[in-house]
Amino acid sequence: MKKIIYSLLLLTLLFGAISVLAQDTNLPSPGILPDSPFYFLKAWKEAIQNFFTFGAENKAKQFLRLADVRLAEYQKMVEKGKTDIAQKTLDKYQKQLDHALQKIEELKNKGEDATGISQKVEDTVNKHIEVLQRNLEKAPEAAKKGLQNAIENSSKVLQKAGGKTKKEKSCLNSGGTITTASCCQTASDFPNTCLIGACGCSPDNSKEIKTCNCGTDKCFNGEKCVSTNSPISQATYLCDGGKTIQAAFYKGEEHAVEPGQPPVPSGSVKLVLNDGRSFDLAKTLSADGGRYANADESFVFWDKGNTALVLENGAEKDYKGCLIAE
Repeated sequence: MKKIIYSLLLLTLLFGAISVLAQDTNLPSPGILPDSPFYFLKAWKEAIQNFFTFGAENKAKQFLRLADVRLAEYQKMVEKGKTDIAQKTLDKYQKQLDHALQKIEELKNKGEDATGISQKVEDTVNKHIEVLQRNLEKAPEAAKKGLQNAIENSSKVLQKAGGKTKKEKSCLNSGGTITTASCCQTASDFPNTCLIGACGCSPDNSKEIKTCNCGTDKCFNGEKCVSTNSPISQATYLCDGGKTIQAAFYKGEEHAVEPGQPPVPSGSVKLVLNDGRSFDLAKTLSADGGRYANADESFVFWDKGNTALVLENGAEKDYKGCLIAE
């Protein structure tokens, strides 16, 4: 009886379905995780599946599916705080994408139609890039380099397969053109050029990336080309006592500075308070977050992440504990 139970358990581990979608990321359920002592069983299962998968297109689909699984495993390892295992899993994810690309190139070299599988690569890898970018936004500094490399490599796979990233499509569809620029090491392709700073680092701290050139009086907000006369972002802040602040942020003209000199702040915010007051504040120099103030500094609005500090004559008064409304 014990042998039967063990055999059933082993079969479940080896051949159990992994197609259930994770709620937040639309990735497949990872199944057995890399930190499990039974992970080798999963590796065996995948090796068997790879062996019995025939044809370049079918193998490309299989490698894409395994890339999906590796990324789902990575996500779980990040959630569990196991950064070393997460990075190794991310490396394996990139290898699966490379394998898929090799099979697509085999198809093309044989003169076979690769349109269908190339479209699948585009859809899958765009989904992966979104997941990686969400992780990059909240990743600790030590993990950011690996994530940036993964995003760049995924974009290269997409390009080689003949596809385009969502941001690349959005740029072209909204009237922009694809170009390159020297931007900060931390920036990914197609940064939000409506914000100041993405491409304002020194040469030693910069790299060449793809950007969207929207033309005169326009900028790329990460989703499309927009007029610089329009707000680059808007937010509602909820403060203590049910008070609210409506904020609309605008891009200003960038100013070139000499090496070693502090940046020149530009941009502004328009505020509407629920007590009827409104302010048009210019951006000022700040070491952290976005600081905006009127000419005599009697009213200061300071946004940091999802919080805002409001100072009136140097002190918090009516608007305290302000958070961006979800």
